Amino acid sequence: MMKLAFAVWGILWAWIALPWRSFSPVPSFRRVTLIPSLVGSIRSQFLNVLAFIPLGIIGARLGWRPTAVVLIAAGISAASEVAQLFSTRRYPSTTDVILNAAGALIGFMLVRVLGHSRSQHDSNVPPSR
Repeated sequence: MMKLAFAVWGILWAWIALPWRSFSPVPSFRRVTLIPSLVGSIRSQFLNVLAFIPLGIIGARLGWRPTAVVLIAAGISAASEVAQLFSTRRYPSTTDVILNAAGALIGFMLVRVLGHSRSQHDSNVPPSR
């Protein structure tokens, strides 16, 4: 089930993140923001974090380590930023990579924290007869 969720998330990510309608065969390196900054739109930053929370949840459920979750999220995010070099409307940014990786880590930690509190709750419940 989690492998299917990963595939669905990947397809949705590709549909949203890749420059399907604004593709240009010539890359534009002038729009790249290499130095991370939180000067942009708060909405955009929030969406960058939010979009990768499901990946962290899926990774935790698949048994990935937190380091793997962050590296996979950063790799996928970096791939979309490279693709945005070929967009006439998108702006590649290292901030997006950091926020996406943070979102995945948040998703991972949610599973760990909620799973841990749930298992503690379950251990306090007497067995049913």
